[in-house]
Amino acid sequence: MKNLLLKSLIVTTIISCCIEQSFSQTFKKGSLYISLTEGSTNATFTTIKNNTNRYKNQNIIDLGGERDPLIIEYGITSKTGISITMGNDIFTINPQNHYGNTFKETGETKVKTSEFTIDFNYHLYNTKKIDISTFVSLGKFSLEFKGTESDFNYKYIANGGIMRLGGRTKYYFSKRMGVMAMLSTFSGNCSPINVKETNIAKDFNTNLTGFSTEFGLCFRFF
Repeated sequence: MKNLLLKSLIVTTIISCCIEQSFSQTFKKGSLYISLTEGSTNATFTTIKNNTNRYKNQNIIDLGGERDPLIIEYGITSKTGISITMGNDIFTINPQNHYGNTFKETGETKVKTSEFTIDFNYHLYNTKKIDISTFVSLGKFSLEFKGTESDFNYKYIANGGIMRLGGRTKYYFSKRMGVMAMLSTFSGNCSPINVKETNIAKDFNTNLTGFSTEFGLCFRFF
């Protein structure tokens, strides 16, 4: 009799925990989430002249930058979600060091990268307060900088693709609001070919590979 009561108690406890968890998960099927973060990016900035031996013509430098993406995610199942990410990174470079003899007097200038990706997310751990997930992202990547040298207004725009892998941790301090931390690694490559606005360094491709750390706020609609 005691064994039966003990087994019944164990089964009841397990069922209760499962029911409680299903109603208290931060990530659910059909839910919509928005996250806004800021952070830093450390990247290897590489320029490669087209149609030449890349190992003799590449210029590589490690850079630190600023990052500010917006993420919108929809829950497909209780474990998987799909999201879009729109974001920018800002770096400082000296174009003369990376894009050949095009520049004579130019000093440092701001380089802005933009990305728009589709993210495939898997939620590893999900409770009432905590949501831990991993993701892989694929999408569009572009890089731009512009300025003036003497009387010449120059502009470099390159388009390409990016892949990003990473993980996110969210902590909800209320039913809908929370904070988020994210770590990711990425590789983006772009070319100015067929970009009409580009008027300098048309024969140089640009590649960025590195990692980003971000912190911000997250909001759950339903």
